[in-house]
Amino acid sequence: MIEARNLSNGATVLFERVTATSTVSVGFWYPYGSRDEKKGQYGFSHFLEHMLFKGTNKRNAYEIAQEIDRVGGMINAFTEKEVTCFYCTIPKNSVKTAIDVLSDMIVNSRLDKKEITREMPVVLNEIRSIEDSPDEKAHELYLKLMWGKHHLANRITGEEEDVRAITYTNLTNYYKTRYHPANLIISIAGNINIDDVYTYLESIFGNLKADKYITEREKPEDRVFADQIKSKFDQVHIYTGTGYTASPELEEYYDMVVFSTLMGESISSRLFQALREEQGLCYSVYSFRTYFSDTAQWTVYASTAPSDLKKLLNSLKTEIEKVRENKPEIGEIEDAKTHLLGGITIAKEDMETRMKRLARQYILRGRIFNFKESVDNIKKVNKRRIDHLINKIIAERKFNLLVYGKGRTGIKSNEEYFT
Repeated sequence: MIEARNLSNGATVLFERVTATSTVSVGFWYPYGSRDEKKGQYGFSHFLEHMLFKGTNKRNAYEIAQEIDRVGGMINAFTEKEVTCFYCTIPKNSVKTAIDVLSDMIVNSRLDKKEITREMPVVLNEIRSIEDSPDEKAHELYLKLMWGKHHLANRITGEEEDVRAITYTNLTNYYKTRYHPANLIISIAGNINIDDVYTYLESIFGNLKADKYITEREKPEDRVFADQIKSKFDQVHIYTGTGYTASPELEEYYDMVVFSTLMGESISSRLFQALREEQGLCYSVYSFRTYFSDTAQWTVYASTAPSDLKKLLNSLKTEIEKVRENKPEIGEIEDAKTHLLGGITIAKEDMETRMKRLARQYILRGRIFNFKESVDNIKKVNKRRIDHLINKIIAERKFNLLVYGKGRTGIKSNEEYFT
C-alpha cells in the first residue's frame, strides 16, 4: 500500500506499508544538493550533512549514535547533486525512535563552532581520498569537461578552498535558509501503521511552518569533447557517453533501462562479454544511467592497462557502432527485461531500497509508481521502441570521451573517434 500525505506545515510524507517484514526505513529528504549552491556556498550541503550528526539541543553526537545502535538500527546520510538525505533503518517497533532522532537532527542542530573546526579536516581528508580514487576523479573531470562552469559540474564536497572558507556564521545562515521542515519530503517504507506514524509526524512538525525554499535551476548545455588527462595511476580510466534531454514520457525511461542493461549493466551484457570475457582487455567495464531534473546521461566506464588502451578504445567504438547499425534482437531484449524483473523481485525485500525508490520517484517524476506499474512498464518494452531509442539517442548524437591516465590514444578529436 502506497500513500502520499501532506503535514499541516507543508512537508510531504510518502508511505509504503509492507506487512511481510519486521523492519522500517525512514528517510528525511531535501530536494536540493550541490547543484543548488551559489558561489560562496560550494560544499555547504555536504558539510552540513556531516554537522547534523554532531549534536542537538537534546542529544550530543554520541547519544545520536547510541540511540539508534541500542535498537540494532543503522543511521546514515548522503549528499548528491540534486538531493540531500538523512535516513535510518530500524526494527518496526522502533520507528518512532528513528523519527524522533532524525527530526531532532534536522530541527535542532547546534552547529557548534568547535565541532565545525573539528570536522573540517575530516571533510578535507574525504576530498583528498577522491583525488586518490582514480575512477571517481576521472568521473569528476568528465563532468567538468561536459558542463564547464555549470553548477552540475561542481564537486559535491566542494574544493578544499571552499571548505576552508566555511565559518559558523555562513554555515548557520545556509542551514536556516534551507533546512527547515516545510521543505522536507519524508519517505517511510516497512511494517507501519500509516495513521499512527502520520499523527506522530504531525505532532513534531505540524506547527513548524515556514516559507518553502525554491530552487532556481538553469539547464546545462552539453559540450562535445574528446580529451586525455594524464595521471599518476597505473591504470587508465575511460568514460564515454552522451547527454540528452530526457522525455517526460515513461516509455523512454524504461526503454533506456532495458537498453543500458543489455549493453553494460550485467555480466552477460555486450560490453562485459566483448571487452572482458572475449578480449581480456579490462577488469571493469559497465554502462550506467544518470537522471537529473532537466537532463540525463548514458555513460560507459572502463579501465585498462596503458598498453591495452588503443585496443580498448577501438573495441568500445566497435561495440557502439554495432548497436547503432545492427539493433538488438528480440531475444536479447527479452533477456534484459527478465533480468530487470528479477532484480525488482529481489529489491522488494529491502526496505531501504523501497524508501529511496519512493522519494526519488516523487522528486524526479512528481508521483510514485508501485512495483506492479514498474513491472508492467518493463514488460511493454519491445524491439520497435528500442530501435527508436537507439536512433534518437545513440545513433544521432556525438559521444564524449575522457581518457584519464597514461598511454597514447592516437585520437585528436571527438569526430575522429565517434563519427
